[in-house]
Amino acid sequence: MFIATVVTVAIVPLLPRIAERFAIGPVQTGALLAAPNFAMVVVSIPAGLVADRVGPRAATQMSAILLSVATIAEALVHSFAPLLAVRLLIGVASGVAWTTGLAWLADAEGDDGQHGPLAATATSGGAGLVAGPAVGALIGRPLGVGAPFLILGIVAAIIAAALLLVERGEYVGIATAKTKTRLVALRSAWREAALVSAASALVLSALTSGTINLLAPLELHAAGVSAQTIGLALSAAAGLYIIASAIVVRFSRRLIALSTLAIVLLAMATALIPATLSVSAVAVAGTVMMHAPLRGTVATISYPLGAAHAGHVDLGSGAAMGLLNGVWATAGVIGPLLAGALAQIASPRLAFALLAGGSVLTGI
Repeated sequence: MFIATVVTVAIVPLLPRIAERFAIGPVQTGALLAAPNFAMVVVSIPAGLVADRVGPRAATQMSAILLSVATIAEALVHSFAPLLAVRLLIGVASGVAWTTGLAWLADAEGDDGQHGPLAATATSGGAGLVAGPAVGALIGRPLGVGAPFLILGIVAAIIAAALLLVERGEYVGIATAKTKTRLVALRSAWREAALVSAASALVLSALTSGTINLLAPLELHAAGVSAQTIGLALSAAAGLYIIASAIVVRFSRRLIALSTLAIVLLAMATALIPATLSVSAVAVAGTVMMHAPLRGTVATISYPLGAAHAGHVDLGSGAAMGLLNGVWATAGVIGPLLAGALAQIASPRLAFALLAGGSVLTGI
């Protein structure tokens, strides 16, 4: 999970150099950044269904191999079209890994209330979001834009080799190979309140995250805040995300519950109040800092909560994780687009206000 996230975001600080090198404009550059998320939207649910049919172990191993091959290929391409294709393959590998890997952990944990490893994937993902741009910048600037991906591809290959050595074992968790695997089985998910709640929380978290990531830097820049300070603020917020996620993992038995998720959603609405009332630097920075640990908590709780209740409607853990990843990735794509449209048509404050209202309603 960590290396898949690092590979996806390591390109961020290198995008200006890539745009100059390949002579591409903002639209093409944006496509390179969005391609993995788009691929995750497409593959998450099918990957979960495949995992329930053939087992999550084999699917996760194949995703690791694809990730290593695609990442090394990213270091070697020399034009826009192949690079875009490679970024889509990285998104496919990441989407499969984030679905089947979670299903593998859910099956391994069983139904004994031990959700630490599954919850910890959110912590790993948060750490990857912090490490990825740093790896891209520290290696890519002195050695060239392809160097970070060559090194990351080798690391991914080592991880893939390690995964191939994992013994098959038996699935002892809430989902087995006998559970429903057809697409129609997903209809039963809407009868399970905990699974719907987890999906709703992830949607709100992704929408808010996309809104903040787009509007916060723009508003801070407009307020006269330097790029270095903005970067420092976003890094500090990512650190708070990781800390909150780690705390939930540490106390997973007590905190992974619907009641906790409801409280966090109501707190998310409170965190959005400053940016709803004002787009001053202090208000926007306050929202960024307060929202980050709450988002980390939502991500850490939602996946194990959904996995624990998927069996109540005879839904495989692979399909459940695919559903959660699918709605999260879709909201991640829609969030920045919707926020940009609202900011252009009306005001950034309206975008934050609508999200605060959605958080209150869902929390209730």
